[in-house]
Amino acid sequence: MIRTIFLSLILGISFCNILTAQDEASICKYLFSSSNEITQLSTDAISLAVDAVWEASGFTGVITTTGTLTQNPSNPDVWTYSANPNDRLILNFANGASIVFTFYSINGYTGGDADDFKWSHLMDFNTFVQNQINIRINSNTYPQSGKIYWQRTISGTALFDAQNMDVNISHSGNIDYDIGNGYAFYTYTEQATGTSSTGSLSINVNEGYWRFIGNNSNLSTFVMNTQITNNSSGNFSGTTYQYQNARVFWASASVIYGGYYNMVVDPNDWAAQGTMLKNGQAYGTVQFNGPVINGTYGPDLVLHLNSGTDLFLHTLIDFPTSITKNEDHNLYGFDLMQNYPNPFNPSTNIKWQINQRNFVQLKIIDVIGNDVATLVNEEMPAGSYEINFNARNLASGIYFYTLSVGNRNITKKMILMK
Repeated sequence: MIRTIFLSLILGISFCNILTAQDEASICKYLFSSSNEITQLSTDAISLAVDAVWEASGFTGVITTTGTLTQNPSNPDVWTYSANPNDRLILNFANGASIVFTFYSINGYTGGDADDFKWSHLMDFNTFVQNQINIRINSNTYPQSGKIYWQRTISGTALFDAQNMDVNISHSGNIDYDIGNGYAFYTYTEQATGTSSTGSLSINVNEGYWRFIGNNSNLSTFVMNTQITNNSSGNFSGTTYQYQNARVFWASASVIYGGYYNMVVDPNDWAAQGTMLKNGQAYGTVQFNGPVINGTYGPDLVLHLNSGTDLFLHTLIDFPTSITKNEDHNLYGFDLMQNYPNPFNPSTNIKWQINQRNFVQLKIIDVIGNDVATLVNEEMPAGSYEINFNARNLASGIYFYTLSVGNRNITKKMILMK
């Protein structure tokens, strides 16, 4: 069954207009993790491409990479197949969106289902969404010595802030996991290098990411250790910024599993280091904005400028409370939290916080930009708020919820799974 999780493929690379104003805080924050959207685009494209091939192959009885699959508007889980065209595979979604896959080669493990193939394949294909993306992905994913490795090249164009962004990124990594008597662990490692550019910016990407998640069922404790490294540089309208040997490591834990690791553990292991150059001159250092205290929610990561100003980079620990940290809070003066539960069926709670009286609008949007619900549309005083959204009349898939306060907005995604 084709999954309707195709966020990046329909909207292109969704940078939430963070660089529209080209303010320095946004630039430094974006440059710290500029490859995230591109590498996620690749992951989404591979997943959907394989799902589409498996769906088409179910109609023909052999591996099928051409033709047209059309979604039934009345029942989104039902698709029909046509053999035309004979040189590409087209997905026509019920909401009017179309994605075109052109396969140059596709090989791998075909003895299982689509998910098995995603973890063992050699594939070269192009993904096209009109006026959004035209990306070629060469993906080699394979198991070896108890791990799953991948090597990908991502090249082409994607819409970025109303401009076409040229991307040429190499993305590699591996996953390792084990489940035993009373324990389980999962390790994820990735590295992204390459370039991306538009008319007003050019970036040399050099980022690393590592995450370990462990569970001791005897103690009912879940621990997550994370490390990010960065040596990326970018030229934004003639000004060059460069991270040098930036590294941040943090350890968090939770006694209730739900995707939230909401307390500091092993504070002596927490580390933040590295420098920022601006036009070749020392400009700031990467550091925490406060002490690391065991059992607390911990500090945020900031770029501490030589002038004494702190530019926000990352909220290291998320936690599900009525006043939740959010990466955009320090920039915009308001917070939008991740909906909970997520994925959900059919209702979920959305929380937000505003620091001063303002006009507030909260909307639900589908993947092609149509408004499907307006939950809030009024002036509100400063405070914390929560609302329940019931999606019983919507089809399964990805939706967005956007909080607009004054002339600023924050958008997050949520997944409806019926």
